[in-house]
Amino acid sequence: MPLCSSDASPLKGALLAATVLLSPSLGLAQTGPFAGLEGAWSGNGVISSNDGRSERLRCRAQYHVSPSGKDLDLQLHCTSDSYQFDVNSQLVLESNGAIEGQWTETNHKAGGGVEARANGDQIVAKIAGPGFTADMKVGTHGKRQRVEIISPGWEIRSVSVDMHRG
Repeated sequence: MPLCSSDASPLKGALLAATVLLSPSLGLAQTGPFAGLEGAWSGNGVISSNDGRSERLRCRAQYHVSPSGKDLDLQLHCTSDSYQFDVNSQLVLESNGAIEGQWTETNHKAGGGVEARANGDQIVAKIAGPGFTADMKVGTHGKRQRVEIISPGWEIRSVSVDMHRG
């Protein structure tokens, strides 16, 4: 069953931010949490609902990092048997180390904000939109990324996605 915009917002926001806030160390000139993200990523995961259903989820992402490494634009496309969404995001690394930005989902006309902090190889974020919030943890090790999202009280209970570059 496809999500309506109010049901889909937590999932879309959480997945967007999760995919955006990844920070692999690939030895590029850029530094900070966006270093090494430039290019195409893809992966698979599981989306679980509060009624106990789980589905496989497939995602593709295209990252564009500014030369300074402080700005990140992302286009994300994810599908499962019941869900499809296309998310665009713009994030900025602030001088105090905070990561802030906005996301929009084009199919359901939803959007919201992202607030996060990097801590070593993990990023912890809060994703918000009209009437919802979700918590997210992103761990990156080399060319692999693990994203975990919890959105208590929503139709979508959790999302986990393993992404790889290339």
